Amino acid sequence: MLYALIAVLSASWMWLRASGMLVASNWAALITIAVVTWAMVYRGGEHHERRDD
Repeated sequence: MLYALIAVLSASWMWLRASGMLVASNWAALITIAVVTWAMVYRGGEHHERRDD
């Protein structure tokens, strides 16, 4: 599952570099993509939090 996150980050990084838009304002977008992807991988992966409600 970690490879999926790395693949998305690599693709995003290369796209930003190719489009010449790798500037400070794009770091927010890159971080957002990373967080959203991590959340999806974490929730869809084998790691499930156990709640003791």
